[in-house]
Amino acid sequence: PGYNLFQRALHLISADPQTLMIGVAVVVAIALFYFFKEYKYACLALYFFTSLGFLSFALSGLRQTLAIAIVMLAYKYIKGRKIVPFFLVTLLAFTFHRSALFIIPAYFIANQQLKAKNVSMVFFLILVVFFFADKLLLTVADVLSYDKYGVEYTANGYQFFLLALLVTIFVIKNRDKIIKFNASNLYVLNINFLSLAMWTIRLASRTAERVSFYFLPYTAAVMSEYIATCPKSTRIQLKIICLFVATYLFLHRAGYQEDIKDYMFFFIL
Repeated sequence: PGYNLFQRALHLISADPQTLMIGVAVVVAIALFYFFKEYKYACLALYFFTSLGFLSFALSGLRQTLAIAIVMLAYKYIKGRKIVPFFLVTLLAFTFHRSALFIIPAYFIANQQLKAKNVSMVFFLILVVFFFADKLLLTVADVLSYDKYGVEYTANGYQFFLLALLVTIFVIKNRDKIIKFNASNLYVLNINFLSLAMWTIRLASRTAERVSFYFLPYTAAVMSEYIATCPKSTRIQLKIICLFVATYLFLHRAGYQEDIKDYMFFFIL
C-alpha cells in the first residue's frame, strides 16, 4: 500500500512516467545524504555503496529501493536506542516491500560489545549459516510468502563476498581505534556482520543479494571510518584502492547485465 500511495501522490504532480523515477531518486538521495553525512569520507563511502550493485538495482527494483532508503533513515533510532520509532519506520518501509523486516535484527545486535569471544562466535555462526543457506532461504520465502523466490543457484558472487570479508577482517582488527574515533561506529561495525552474512548466503543463492542492500551501507560506512583511522601516509593509497575496486566491480557487473545498457537519462528521452 505504501508504494501505491507514493505513486498516487506523484501522479497528482504529473502523469509523466519519468515523475516516478525522479520521485524515487529524490527519496533515495535524501536517505543517502542523511546516512553518510556524518562519516569522515562520506563521498568515498557513497561511491563504494552505489558502485556495488545498488545503482543498477535502483533502476528496476523501485519498491525495494524505497524500502532500503526508508530503512536507512531508521538508523538514527538504532543509534539512539529508540525501539518504538525504529519499528514504526521499519513498518513504513514494510508497506513498500516486505523484505524491510530483515533490518529488525540490526537493532538488537548493534550495541553488542566486540570482544574477541563475541567476534569469534559471530564468524562461526556465519560459517554455519553458509552450510544451511538453502534451507534458511526456503524457510524465509515461505514465511514471507515469496513463492517466486527461494534458492537461485549461481556460480558467481565470490568477488563481492571476498570484498565484504576483507573489509570485515580489517575493520574488526582495528575496531578499538575505529570506536575511539567515533563511539557510534560500534553500531556500524556490528551491523556490518549482517552484510557479510548476506554475502555469505549469496554464495549459495542470488536471492540474498537483494537483502544485502539493506546492510551494505554499513559496510561502506565502516570502511570509510577505517581509512580515517589509518596513518595519514597510507590514507591516499587506501582511497585509490577503494576507488579502483569499486569502479572495477561496477564495470564488471555492467558488462554482463545487458539490461542496464538500455537506460537513458530522462532529459534525452
